[in-house]
Parts: sequence; structure tokens; C-alpha cells
Amino acid sequence: MPYPYEEEYKSTVFQYQDFPADWPMSFAILTAYATTGETWTPAQNIEADQKLEAELKKGGHRIHRISGYSKDLATHEEGWAVVMDLKPAWDLAVKYKQVALFYYQDDELLLVYSKEFSRYDEAIVKVDLNFKDSVRPFLPRVYPQKN
Repeated sequence: MPYPYEEEYKSTVFQYQDFPADWPMSFAILTAYATTGETWTPAQNIEADQKLEAELKKGGHRIHRISGYSKDLATHEEGWAVVMDLKPAWDLAVKYKQVALFYYQDDELLLVYSKEFSRYDEAIVKVDLNFKDSVRPFLPRVYPQKN
């Protein structure tokens, strides 16, 4: 049975400023925004993002801002590229109530999830997506205009 949001995740477009030249080739992409299917206020999403950032910095992790957008750029989540192994990234995603995460290694982008998100042993799914092909140049925050 496919993950219910797999197609949405596969079409994610990442936007970010250039990574430092010495950035490692393996990293997690984590967010703390409302879990898929939930609705939070912008203030709640910003607060969760700030808590995640503070925890990552306190833990001494190297981070870089990266945002995931829908293919049409209508919706987005601010996130963090984080230099850490997959298992600790998974644990942190679970802590922040995320239903999936991306992990980049060996020029492949992995979408990581499971039916029961806490079950790491059943979680890795390779996405047919080249990270470099999913990137657009970094743009300032783009918010859809309400009519």
C-alpha cells in the first residue's frame, strides 16, 4: 500500500541559498510545521520551526535553511538541512510529529516514512527523484495571496 502523501512528496521543490562549499553529501531535511492533514496558524508553525532550530543548534548540528514547496509554489514548509545520520534524524522527526522526512545521500534523495511512523525498521523508501533536478533558485518567502 503506497504512502497516502507519496505523490505530493515526490513533487516537492526545494529552494535554498547555496550550500557552503564544504557541506557534506549526506544530510537530513527536517521540518517542524504542521503534520500533513493538520492545520496550524502561521504563528504555531513559526514557533515550532524556531524550537527545532534551537534544538539543532544546541545539539551542535550543522544546519542550513532549506524550504520545501509544492510544485506550483502555492504551499511551503520552512525546514533545515541537517548534518546527521538517518536514525537520529528519524527520531527528531518523530519528536516533532512529522509523518515523513527526506534524507540525501550518495546523490539520491530518500523519502522516509512508515505506516507507524515510530517504526524505523520498516521505514526507508527510495524515491525516484534526483535532488538536483528538484531544486529551483532560492526565492524570498512566497506566500499565496488570498482573494
